[in-house]
Amino acid sequence: MRDDQLHAFLGDARAHAAVDTRRRRRWLARQLDEDRTFEEVCARAARDGAAVDVLVTSGRTHRGRLLTAHTGVITVAGSDGGTAYITGAAVVGVRLRPDATPAGQQRATAAAQASAAAAAAVAGATLGDVVRELAGGHATVGVGTVDGRVHRGRIDGVGRDVLRLAGGMHLRLDMVTEVVTAT
Repeated sequence: MRDDQLHAFLGDARAHAAVDTRRRRRWLARQLDEDRTFEEVCARAARDGAAVDVLVTSGRTHRGRLLTAHTGVITVAGSDGGTAYITGAAVVGVRLRPDATPAGQQRATAAAQASAAAAAAVAGATLGDVVRELAGGHATVGVGTVDGRVHRGRIDGVGRDVLRLAGGMHLRLDMVTEVVTAT
């Protein structure tokens, strides 16, 4: 066998090995993606205090840091200083936004620390539980409903299945998709 034939043979072998390695990496990445669930994506984003856009069935988008992600309630610390409590069933999707600035990384660290405290308050809670807690402080909120409207006002009271805002507006709790606290 001549040297040029040996070099060609070795070059082909290296090329095939590289192709096989790339195929295996793609296959492994695909396996990981196929095993991933939406809940896991949200939980990791909350643990990391990730910058996100949360899309809701009403068409609204809440931008900020994901604080908690439970099946009942997802909590987003808004970039405007407010907090959005969104019922898990109303979440259409979560867009993870890149946050490469040093200030963004510091906010992510602070949000991750705040997440631990917020998670304890929201873990296992329903949106009704959150609203009842907010009612104790007579919070002024924006309440989003399944019809896409936002009702603003101070929470006057919360019943078994009804939320009453100042001014006499009564909303069915099962029709509420999100509650956003004012800054």
